[in-house]
Amino acid sequence: MSGVAGHGAAIRLDFVDPAGAVSGSFLPTGGARETLEVEGIGAVEISVVDAAAAVVFVHAESVGLRGVELPESIEADCDTLARLEAIRRAAAVRIGLAESVDEAARSLNRPFIALVAPADDTVMLDGEVLSAASVDIVARAVSMGRPHRALPLTVGLCLAAAARVEGTLVHDQARPPDHSDDDLRIAHPAGVLPAAAHVRGTSECWTVERVMAYRTARRLMEGKVLVPSSTLANGQLP
Repeated sequence: MSGVAGHGAAIRLDFVDPAGAVSGSFLPTGGARETLEVEGIGAVEISVVDAAAAVVFVHAESVGLRGVELPESIEADCDTLARLEAIRRAAAVRIGLAESVDEAARSLNRPFIALVAPADDTVMLDGEVLSAASVDIVARAVSMGRPHRALPLTVGLCLAAAARVEGTLVHDQARPPDHSDDDLRIAHPAGVLPAAAHVRGTSECWTVERVMAYRTARRLMEGKVLVPSSTLANGQLP
């Protein structure tokens, strides 16, 4: 796994029926995308999706970025961070997670906000270049007011679900899968996060059956337990 030292056997984790985990609705605005009026910014096109986490997705170009910027670069751009936070707060009010932008300011991850862009060559935190051919979409997330150095797992799961819903910004930016069950390879600052989603429905109604991610299993320790022979039957060791 990108960002994790060493290797281990892959274990797929399935999260069943994750839609509406935060807001109560898979598409909290009632549609796959909408234009949000943000004070001091104007109209911004967004997609708000709630599967494992509620996330406001914004096209990186909407805030003057390519989407491949490293966290340090985004964090140094105070104007961009302020715009992203204003969008996030306005979206929180729009979907009913806060009654005002001031209230939304007190809960920095309800919802998350993430930038998406088409697959592109990306320089990672370790200086290695991630080729566009090896990923399906590029994402950058803000967590607790700061650019995340990888990608929160719940944001990745939500992004995978959003990518399978026609009309969302994520769907438009992601490379189409060869097969519906294919993993979505999400490029983030530390590498690639593979995630998948089983989504079915139409523009009128979408259902998320499950979202999937991966973790690794490896031996962390081993040892011996010393048992006195007198405690065993007939004093015999096995």
